[in-house]
Amino acid sequence: MTDDAPRTQRLTGELIVPDRLSVQEAHLVVLDGELAGKEIPCGAVPIRIGSALDGQLVLKGDPSVSRRHAIVETTQGGLLVRDLGSTNGTFVDDVRVKEAYLQPGCVVRVGLTRMRLEVLQRKEAVPASQDPRFGHLVGKSPKMRQLFTLLSWVAPTEATVLISGPTGTGKELVARSIHEASPRKEGPYVVLDCGSLDPQLISSELFGHEPGSFTGATARRIGVFEQARGGTLFIDEVGELPVDLQPKFLRVLESREVKRLGSNQPVPVDVRIVAATNRQLDQMVLKGAFREDLYYRLCQVQVALPPLDERREDLPLLVEALLARMSGSGAAHRIAPDALEFLVAGSFPGNVRQLRNIVERAAMIAQGPSIELQHLMVFGAELRPLTGAGASVEPGADEKARILAALKTNGNVLVHTAKDLGIAINTLKARMRRHGIPLPRETGRNSIPGQGPSQE
Repeated sequence: MTDDAPRTQRLTGELIVPDRLSVQEAHLVVLDGELAGKEIPCGAVPIRIGSALDGQLVLKGDPSVSRRHAIVETTQGGLLVRDLGSTNGTFVDDVRVKEAYLQPGCVVRVGLTRMRLEVLQRKEAVPASQDPRFGHLVGKSPKMRQLFTLLSWVAPTEATVLISGPTGTGKELVARSIHEASPRKEGPYVVLDCGSLDPQLISSELFGHEPGSFTGATARRIGVFEQARGGTLFIDEVGELPVDLQPKFLRVLESREVKRLGSNQPVPVDVRIVAATNRQLDQMVLKGAFREDLYYRLCQVQVALPPLDERREDLPLLVEALLARMSGSGAAHRIAPDALEFLVAGSFPGNVRQLRNIVERAAMIAQGPSIELQHLMVFGAELRPLTGAGASVEPGADEKARILAALKTNGNVLVHTAKDLGIAINTLKARMRRHGIPLPRETGRNSIPGQGPSQE
């Protein structure tokens, strides 16, 4: 791919492996008539279809095609076909439409001519950025500098971005950095954490409600789509979105309008969507736990954050950035060389979040301007490779066992358990609910059945 290639051609894809970008190329392939086999690339230029000679796809041999029959164009919602008032109509998979979003493999028919949308993948190298920073992110490792290049391509566009990666790697910082490097940076930046939402109120959080729409709704509430109008909506833990709400969520993304609960009046919304997950959404799709069409809608561009243990050369730069954030707080703002070596030799299953916790605590207990080795020795157990309760919790067959083991190790104190696992406490609660582990408030004050009392 050359540097002057249109950005729209190099954005729709997924960072499959650290140094390659998988780019999707969409083509309309004519199936019938004298142009059978002809391929028309779908890009920034709309495809005008008809018998008129000024179109991109001229079907002179089909008498049932109008002069200006239909148009296929790239929009924020995806590839859209619109009928232009033709005599015989435009059909998608044998359903007559005025306009419709196209999915890979669908067949568009105008008159007697059919066309199939085919999406091909090709891999392109991602050049490493020369800048070791992008927004709130720092890193000099090749993986991170390639990520910075991809983010610099993505941020100025309206592409929907799905951020994947283990817990604690900084997905929220990626989303905020995308927002602040985008044309929407003056607009609001709104965060929706699906992992901490009350199941009874999630529809209201998303879409808003009118007074009297349900018991307890005494005043109008503006949902997150409206709150983020003109800016960016960051949807964290999107894999926790209930299946019954996913169709409504998808409808908002495609129609760009929302209806508050208790109202039939659609409200236009103008938002850019960035979502994050530490779950394997493609596997959830196969199991029926996540809608396939919503998955593809969210993953116009997918970026993957590597775990900290795979980019250890970034540790000194990360520590420097963390200490710089604490300057002026009275805590230590430097680190001794032997203390830094001790950190670099450690393992961080909790990723950058675990590193931040250790550095911030060491800086606060230091009796001077510098973190010394002795200030880190108290965290030695946290820096050893962990295979038991303290291992990072990732979705899988042993996730429930790890959570239960961590609860036991930490005396059922949720704050300490979450910190040990390297996840946010709201994420811990969401996963406990998912695995049927009762939360303390559900069984008496801060206790887990059969494991004794606890304090959160």
